[in-house]
This record gives sequence, structure tokens and C-alpha cells, in this order.
Amino acid sequence: MADRIQQKIDQLKKELGLLEPTHADKAKKAASYALTAAKEARRKERSPKLMSEALKGLEASAAELETSHPNIAATIVEICRELTTLGI
Repeated sequence: MADRIQQKIDQLKKELGLLEPTHADKAKKAASYALTAAKEARRKERSPKLMSEALKGLEASAAELETSHPNIAATIVEICRELTTLGI
């Protein structure tokens, strides 16, 4: 499961790298939330607060990018879905 999340994060990074420079801040923010959520998911002792904040940030990033970059938003949603499957 963690491998699939990492694959999705790698896919997200690639897609974010293709964004126009004007969307760089949104891209960095989305990538940061995704990495934080993935790192926390791998920990034996997870911080519910940190995970909740990361997931909320991921969801907000997806909403911001949904209209202009639907593929990126879809990848973010898939990451959230994988984390939910883990019970996070």
C-alpha cells in the first residue's frame, strides 16, 4: 500500500513539474502536503493532528487545482483515497 502511495506522489511531482511558473506556489503546497501525509502514514506512531492537517491541505489543494488542472486534482484525490484505505 505504501508503495502505491509513493507511486502516486511521484506521479504528482511529475505533473506538478509541468505546471506553468504562475502556479508554482500551488504546486509546492500540494507536494508538501502529499509528502507530509505519506511520511506520517509510514510512521509506526502517527500523529493524528499532523495527518489531519496534511489531508485537509491535500483536499484544499485538489479543490484549488480542480478546474485548471483536473489530472493533478485527480492524482491528489487518489492519494487521499489510498491513505483512507490505510485507515488514516
